[in-house]
Amino acid sequence: MGQVQAWRAQAACLGHDLSVFFPPGGASARAEIAEAKRVCDACVVRGACLEWALRSGVSDGVFGGLDAGERTSLRPPRTRRRPSPVLVRTTPRR
Repeated sequence: MGQVQAWRAQAACLGHDLSVFFPPGGASARAEIAEAKRVCDACVVRGACLEWALRSGVSDGVFGGLDAGERTSLRPPRTRRRPSPVLVRTTPRR
C-alpha cells in the first residue's frame, strides 16, 4: 500500500458521504462545509491530508479541515521572476 493510501485508510471521512466535502454551492454549502470540518476536527490524519492537498494543488473541497479559500491563503504567493540585468560593455576591449 502506498504512502498516500496508508494515511487515507485512517481518515475520519472514510465511509462518509463525500458530497459533504465537495458541496455544489447554494444555500446548503455553508452547512455542508461546516459538517465536513467537524469530521476533519476528529481526524487523526488531518495534517497529512492538508499537506497532501497543499502539495497537490487541489483547488476545491475540504481537506485537512480547510476549504479551498483557506488553503489558498496558506500557499505562498506566486511571484514573477525578473530577468537578470545584462551588462553591456560600451568601450572596446584592449
